Amino acid sequence: MSAPPPLRRLGVSAPLPGDQVALYDPLGVSASAAGGLLIGLEEWTWAQGFDGETGVVELAQRIGLGARGPVQPEAIAALAEHLSREHLLEDARFRSAQERAFEEFRRCERRVALGAGTEYPSDPFDLRVRLGGVVADDWYMPRLAGALAIWAPGGPLPNASGLYGRAWASVRHARDEIDRIVVLGSVGAPLSQLLVPLAKDFETPLGPVAVDRAALAELGVLPGRDQLAHARASVIERQVLLARLLFPTTPVVPLLVGALETDGDPRSDERVEAALAGLDRIVAMEGRTLIVAAADLYHLRAPHAGTEGGPRGTLMAGARGADISGCDRRALDAVDELDAEAFADIALGDGDPGRASQAAATYLLLRHLEGRPEFEAGELRSSILGYLQCPAPQVLFSAGAAVFYREVAW
Repeated sequence: MSAPPPLRRLGVSAPLPGDQVALYDPLGVSASAAGGLLIGLEEWTWAQGFDGETGVVELAQRIGLGARGPVQPEAIAALAEHLSREHLLEDARFRSAQERAFEEFRRCERRVALGAGTEYPSDPFDLRVRLGGVVADDWYMPRLAGALAIWAPGGPLPNASGLYGRAWASVRHARDEIDRIVVLGSVGAPLSQLLVPLAKDFETPLGPVAVDRAALAELGVLPGRDQLAHARASVIERQVLLARLLFPTTPVVPLLVGALETDGDPRSDERVEAALAGLDRIVAMEGRTLIVAAADLYHLRAPHAGTEGGPRGTLMAGARGADISGCDRRALDAVDELDAEAFADIALGDGDPGRASQAAATYLLLRHLEGRPEFEAGELRSSILGYLQCPAPQVLFSAGAAVFYREVAW
């Protein structure tokens, strides 16, 4: 029997009841994995050995050494066929489906508004009223003349509207001073590249939002087929809506961020260093750049049975809730202290995919701010603006918000 094709880069959930995990396709090529394809933990262990070189007989022998009983090569071959049909392996089936999806995406003049009419109103007036109300709750936040960046949630806008509003209200006074807005959005799954730019303008009910193509050229990254991740991910779209409301003429630089490797040190990751160098080149351009890191602290998509809300439905209950809350507190401290290394240790330390998959955008922002040579010690400040937990039926997440600024004497 031949070797199964390599397993694709996929998002994976924490273990679920019934000894299962859910697999997610960040490119959206697999229809079954769009909402989470369930697979047994044992089968997932087998699939992680698919490297395109090891035959099923050898795989069965290797797996059998650590299993409770012998594993038949036919069972591994059947799993490979199942994953191939679901477009989760790097094979001809996947490449053909990927090419069709890419051609369809490429024909779209603009990146369509996925959430219009579902996550938020499609009517321009209703949306403006809704978003205006979100930001108005914090309308009187003081002017931060030296605002450089914000950290905002990545999860659904209705569930985290207060944090979205507070993060964006903190920089609204800079409306006439910002020349471009870089949005780093954690996609929640690994990609072949760490940063995946998009050169399409964004369509929104409030009107189109232009992309800063000169800044994309400075970034120096060719997105390739990974652009497909932009077709399905909503994390940047949510920020673009608020940018369109508060910075209506400012172009954006949309950059999806793939998940960091959990088995290595991000400080020795060449992809991280290349991404930071690209960000530095954009910030060095003429004019002022605002960076937005859009990422949750913890994020699990359905199904996530076994985690419930507390008595008021606003906090996560049980052992998992306590663990998430404790890690979140430490992560918030790391963000407040601008400590990228501590943040990475917390996010990647135990390998929990709900936390590790979200860490990249926040980590890149902290590393970028740490490396800004023009600031003297203590001159760069942060302010935590809020925190929430959302144990909603279809998505469970926790998130924070912060603004980063250069202290300027009044």
